[in-house]
Amino acid sequence: RLLEEADEEAGRELALLQRMKAQSELTYLLAQQFIDSTVLLRELAKKETTADGKESFYISAMLEAGEGESFVRTGEALYPAGIRQHRLFLKNQAGKTLGYLSFGDDRFYYVVIPLFEQRRVQVKIQAAEGSRKGKKFRKLDLWLRFLPADVSRMPENLNLQIEKLLKDYKEKAWP
Repeated sequence: RLLEEADEEAGRELALLQRMKAQSELTYLLAQQFIDSTVLLRELAKKETTADGKESFYISAMLEAGEGESFVRTGEALYPAGIRQHRLFLKNQAGKTLGYLSFGDDRFYYVVIPLFEQRRVQVKIQAAEGSRKGKKFRKLDLWLRFLPADVSRMPENLNLQIEKLLKDYKEKAWP
């Protein structure tokens, strides 16, 4: 509705694809206003205690493979390659980007990815049993551990981000 109002104010009709891009970004930002990722992670993920007594959280995840085939052996470690468009891309030890982190439960997108964007967690990722060459999705085991608060980066004010998105959408007809 916000985007429809912006289109009416600007006196234009945008292509569905343009509006969907803006709607996706707006939904992501709005969800963060109402979701405490720390609390929800504790509710959705399996809590574990490491040998050194630290709390970590286990999540069953997937690698959504990019272009071409990317063979990943069971037990192989994967590493963050960067975040683009709210997706955490993963690479192997050789540095080859393989695809991005995906979840069977969509709620994790609104919990885990913001934690990475805010640099609030350490991560360990391994290819799980059942990962096979030739499939678009590969099972992963993902463990998260919270970093001390003084190390993490707090998010920019979400209201300001939403305001900027709506202003850009109205003025620039969203890319």
